Formats: sequence, C-alpha cells, structure tokens
Amino acid sequence: MRDWIEEELELLTAVVDRPSELEEDKMAGPIADLELKPPLCVSESSCIQQALDAMREHRTGSVLVTAGGLLVGIFTERDLMMKVVGLVNDLRGTPVSQVMTADPVCLQRHDAIIYVMNNMHIGHFRHIPIVDDLGRPEGVVSIRDLMDFLLADQRALVANVTCEPFRGQPTRESA
Repeated sequence: MRDWIEEELELLTAVVDRPSELEEDKMAGPIADLELKPPLCVSESSCIQQALDAMREHRTGSVLVTAGGLLVGIFTERDLMMKVVGLVNDLRGTPVSQVMTADPVCLQRHDAIIYVMNNMHIGHFRHIPIVDDLGRPEGVVSIRDLMDFLLADQRALVANVTCEPFRGQPTRESA
C-alpha cells in the first residue's frame, strides 16, 4: 500500500512541476477555431416560458434575443435567477425582453480567443454572443466551450485524476 501512495505522489508532483502546455498561440487564434454551434435565438416578443423551454430542450444556459434578425439581448440562467425567480409570476405573459440582459458584450468570429477569456473574466460572464458585422447572431461561446478548447491537449491528464485529491493517511483515531 505504501508503494502505491508514494507512486501516486510522484505522479502528482510531476504533473504540478510540469510547465504549462497552454500556449499563447492557442489563445491568439480566432474564435472560429472553437467550432461554434448555431445560435439558439428567440424573438424579443417571446415570453419567458418560451425562452426557458428552448434552453431546456437544447440543454443550454442561454438564448440570444433578436429583433429583425439582429441581436438585442441575451437571456441566461443568471437572468432567470436574479430577475425572474420569485419576482415574475406570469412566465407566459411576460416578454423575455423585460428580463434579458440588453446589448450584451459581443465578439466576432475573427476576434482572438483571448478576448473571450478577458470578457468572461472581467465581466463575470459565462456566455459571449458571437455576431457578424451587422450584429446578426452567429453563435455563443460558453465557459464550457472555452474549457473544452483550452483543455483539449490535457484531456487524458484531466480525465485520469480522481474526483477527490489525495491528502495523506486518515488521522481518525476512533472506530
């Protein structure tokens, strides 16, 4: 048993001491490298319930809100928690435009991935809409998309770590 623990500690130390393989070039690449999925959009006149139904059906944490094909807002899980739950009683009669985040920060496909990271970090966002030159939605980058992209080279390392960190022998004295 002792040999196994020492071997695990050696492997963990090697991983911690290894220089990061996250290269600056990877973050300088265009957002298009993230292989964006088509955007999930609802009209500004859609009710909150329609937006929630779309989010549930597509298993996503946000929908883009459009008017005339142009992005006017985003409705996210955070909007649901902060602006709807306990505050709005009629989900079918209230337009999503009343509770969305209007004029969200947007990026374009040719912008560098580092801008996604910067905006998510500085703005505390988990979703960044991607639009074309006219403001038409082309996709959304979620924090999950970003993590998947950044950890692509580290998948085996991350997948092979146990869920709970090893912290040494238990010190429990009673039985």
